[in-house]
Amino acid sequence: MARSVVVLTADPVTGDRDLITVNAARSPLAALRAGDVTPDLIHVRRSDRAIDWRRVATTRGPVLTDAQIDAAVKLALAAEQVHGGAVEVELTVAGRELRVERTRAMGEGSDHAGERTGTGR
Repeated sequence: MARSVVVLTADPVTGDRDLITVNAARSPLAALRAGDVTPDLIHVRRSDRAIDWRRVATTRGPVLTDAQIDAAVKLALAAEQVHGGAVEVELTVAGRELRVERTRAMGEGSDHAGERTGTGR
């Protein structure tokens, strides 16, 4: 089954950057992006990359391992360096591997402003 992940390195409403938000679902990325599924929701402290809070959406258990959450956060923090600020990173999961499908700067006012696609693994 497809698994997908969206990582936000700032709160989309307040702009707070203390917590990084990870949404993960057992669904194609398009369904997660569209809000058609209820994802696992994980908050990770930026300061030490520790999981601060987690809500698992189904009784099937978490979508991602702690190691996969950490890897997704590391990729998002690296994308911040490329974009020069807060980012949204979309990933897909194949086995234990995370693949970056799209990164974009947050707060640019357009769904595709500052977008980079297929940026690697």
